[in-house]
Amino acid sequence: MCAGPYSLQLLGITRSLSDRFQAELERKADNEVLRPGYTRISLPYFVDCDTLSFVLDAVIFVAERGWLFLPQYTFDAASGEWHHLRQRRPPRSWLSQIDYSSGVMQTNKKAMPASLPQTDAGGANDQAGELKYDELLA
Repeated sequence: MCAGPYSLQLLGITRSLSDRFQAELERKADNEVLRPGYTRISLPYFVDCDTLSFVLDAVIFVAERGWLFLPQYTFDAASGEWHHLRQRRPPRSWLSQIDYSSGVMQTNKKAMPASLPQTDAGGANDQAGELKYDELLA
């Protein structure tokens, strides 16, 4: 089964409802927040128990408390992107911004860094779990 129909089935979205979502998305450019979605996590068969436990604890944390972080983000309704209020990275680039009409590749945006710095996640879940709800809302 292809990803589209499989996703609709996982989310319990009927063909009729899917058509309604699509019509609304096409009706207005800034309705991206209505686009249904989910996140898939893939882990290798050789993942160690500590890493697996860390990832599962993080998923549970986000599922239970993720909504508390919403005030720290802005939403761009036209692109469907969320940005942290203190985000310092350059804006996301899109393939549609690439132009070859001059015979060479040109883009309107600066290139994203080749890689982001790696951080040590040790103890992150424990620290997150110790946060109090009122601290998250502050």
